[in-house]
Amino acid sequence: MESRTSHTTLHANHVGITVSSVDDALAFWNQALGLKTMELTIPSADREDELTETLSGVKGAKVKVAHVEVTPGFVVELIEYTSPPAEKGVTIKSKPNLPGTMHLNLQVKGLDGILEKGRQLGWKMVDEAGIVTLPDDGPGLAGTRVVYLQGPNQEMVELVEVPQQTQIHELGVPEDVSDAYEKGNKDEPIELE
Repeated sequence: MESRTSHTTLHANHVGITVSSVDDALAFWNQALGLKTMELTIPSADREDELTETLSGVKGAKVKVAHVEVTPGFVVELIEYTSPPAEKGVTIKSKPNLPGTMHLNLQVKGLDGILEKGRQLGWKMVDEAGIVTLPDDGPGLAGTRVVYLQGPNQEMVELVEVPQQTQIHELGVPEDVSDAYEKGNKDEPIELE
């Protein structure tokens, strides 16, 4: 059934993650995941950022921001509040079953290497039993390895490694999402076949 509304979501641009240190966070995203930093913004010391203050509701907010490209047109936005400082000793414990907890799913290659580098950078598996390998009873998913990682700031990512013999089209994703987007009208949602 086709929806005929004047409003719709076109695509996702970014996901924002508040971190205690952009520089420390970049180590994981660059070194463990091999992603490229697209932009780094450092706040001006002589002015408050009214835009950030208005958007965040944090009075006197100044932020240091880094954008890490995940796929063409989608970035992870790492946000460090340089002012006002975060309350010392306050950490919100995040668990997958707590309402409001979010995670970012990334399909990766070389999962074991990513996990090792992640451990060195302070990331840990949510459950040390860790990696789940999907059984043969799913369509095209047999042998797919999945793990939740949690970072030093309680951020969560779900890493998925699909076996090399599994074809991407078996998972219902176009072989090149960016090509599908380029061929379509950028003002309309992409329709997957």
